[in-house]
Amino acid sequence: MKIELSFSSSTDEKLIEGRITAKDENYYAHLDITLDFIKDYIPLDDEEEIIVEVSETCEEKAGKICQEQEECSGETVYAKDDICCLGTCSEQEQSSTGKIIGWAMVAVIFVFLVWFFKKKYRGAKKPINLLKIGRKK
Repeated sequence: MKIELSFSSSTDEKLIEGRITAKDENYYAHLDITLDFIKDYIPLDDEEEIIVEVSETCEEKAGKICQEQEECSGETVYAKDDICCLGTCSEQEQSSTGKIIGWAMVAVIFVFLVWFFKKKYRGAKKPINLLKIGRKK
């Protein structure tokens, strides 16, 4: 099924990101899009339309649809049911660098607070009362 979309904007420049979703009884597909409206843009004559025709499902293309937390290690192609991975889907490695930096910052703040309170309140001395000392003699 061919779908044509036309866009226009006001004179303001704007960047819009979104997702187009299509559902059928047996199929579900989505397309992430980015629209960049540029003021006074005039297309060049030699620019060609990009047309993606999809008539096969991922299974028919001998591929697999990767889950959100998975990453494709091979080529990706458009299929009728979603973006299809022709390689293997593998779980993305979660980097622990952010956790290490976060805990290091917490430790530094904790050490600073301990040092600050020990330094500031290190056995606060009573003020000297000269009148009391003068009466004793």
